[in-house]
Amino acid sequence: MHEKLTEELKGPSIPLAEVWELFRKIGPPAMKRQPNERGWKVKELYWTDFSKFLISEHPTAKTLRDITPEHASEYIAHLKTKGKFCKVISYKGIRYRSKMTKLSSSTINEYMSQIKQIFTILHKKASLIENPFDEIPRVDKKKQGRYVFEIDELTLIGKYLEEQKIFFESLKDTTQGKLDFIINEALFTIGINSGLRRGDICLLEWTDVKFPKKFISTICSKTGEHVTIPMTSSLFEFLQRKNKNKTNKYVTPELASMYLNNADGTTYRFKKMLERLDIETTKVYQDRSRQTSIKDVHSLRHTFCYLHGFQGTPMVVLQNMVGHLSDKMTEAYALHKTEQAKKEAIKRFAMGNIIPNSLMGIKQEAIDLINSCEDINKIQACIDCFKVIQIQNPRLEIESPIKRKL
Repeated sequence: MHEKLTEELKGPSIPLAEVWELFRKIGPPAMKRQPNERGWKVKELYWTDFSKFLISEHPTAKTLRDITPEHASEYIAHLKTKGKFCKVISYKGIRYRSKMTKLSSSTINEYMSQIKQIFTILHKKASLIENPFDEIPRVDKKKQGRYVFEIDELTLIGKYLEEQKIFFESLKDTTQGKLDFIINEALFTIGINSGLRRGDICLLEWTDVKFPKKFISTICSKTGEHVTIPMTSSLFEFLQRKNKNKTNKYVTPELASMYLNNADGTTYRFKKMLERLDIETTKVYQDRSRQTSIKDVHSLRHTFCYLHGFQGTPMVVLQNMVGHLSDKMTEAYALHKTEQAKKEAIKRFAMGNIIPNSLMGIKQEAIDLINSCEDINKIQACIDCFKVIQIQNPRLEIESPIKRKL
């Protein structure tokens, strides 16, 4: 009776089977920031999972207006306890069940936000009385930050992948082991050298790669921000090698295919590689009942920012490369630098190797001048000058208090 009365007053709603196509058509003008094609694919994955949940658990919900706050709450509860609803993955004609059962708080909030947006934009067309996701609170993250990879861990991963590359180059067929290698090599090489998020690594296209100028120019799928990232020599060599055998628009077709069919499968394989190398990937905290991921694909982004922060890359430059929307967000990554500085300070203090305040000030002034200089020739000239002075006057080298006592 309620539905009949509502339809008489507001008109018919939108059948669930037609929701996505209609949203894709009329959604862009209503959005503050329009996603690129990659972003649209992610949005579609979220909606598809929710719609399959409804079809299975609430078959009487035929239209968008049939969905109630109770349905929405039940779905979010499923995400919290069991992960995404649709776990059957189809990849290259093979169907299997995903082993990923846990979603992070951020991911759950992202599901909620993306699906809620569909209801918000279609509310007039669907004759909705309310948005079923309006009253559902976001999940309290309460999580520890990801750890960065230590230098020796990065070396270990790089050496392992190089050995794998040599081994699999002799195999003509793509075995499961070779597929895992292709995925992990791309995730690691692109991730640590660009700071891109997982989705942008997986769906990186050749149109984003500018070989003549040696940089990557792309739009972040999560924020819509345009980023320009200079290529390191290792990234340049990797992309050149991939370019010789490109088969479609994606830099790594195997990685893109898996991400679009089973995004969690990419993370699963990367973490399995880390565990094989005895790199700790999870940690149990006293205030949490489940393990927390501390090292994974996203840790490559943290490490990229950490390394740049530690070597003194100006904040505005780092911000442009990683695509953050505010200084505050970028500074959250730069905290890694602060923590490391604390450790180094305590280490010097314990050894009695304290640098006098006057000397520290002079050194900091020199560092600030170098950081603000954009002319590589001037910086090189400064370095050469120091070398000449030290060669001609070796006694000018500043000794630590401990050395003086000795």
